[in-house]
Amino acid sequence: MKSLNFNAQLFIKLSGWLWMFAIFGCTSKPCHEIPDPNKTIFIYKYDGSLQCGEGKPVSPQKMVKDLEGVEVKSMTSKHDGLMRLQVCGAPTGQANVYEIKPEDLEKAEKRGFREWQFNN
Repeated sequence: MKSLNFNAQLFIKLSGWLWMFAIFGCTSKPCHEIPDPNKTIFIYKYDGSLQCGEGKPVSPQKMVKDLEGVEVKSMTSKHDGLMRLQVCGAPTGQANVYEIKPEDLEKAEKRGFREWQFNN
């Protein structure tokens, strides 16, 4: 039986490496993730309310004006769920939460909003 010539051996090695790359080279999430045009994220800003009725809370309807130029899908007021020291004048943890497109996050962050990372 004849041995393979150099070109055939090189072809076999290269095709093996190409198959390895095709199978294992793209196992990370971005390679397989199909962009969802309807995907949204939640952002928030604390409403300014303070314990013992101190402070003047800003409603979500008023605060949404700070997001001019950002498409807001929904808005609500939520508590962040964190424990706080019970002291008059301390923040309550109540926040205005808005649903926006991920591509608008940077605009919102420049206006003092942050991405909602809480469990509730």
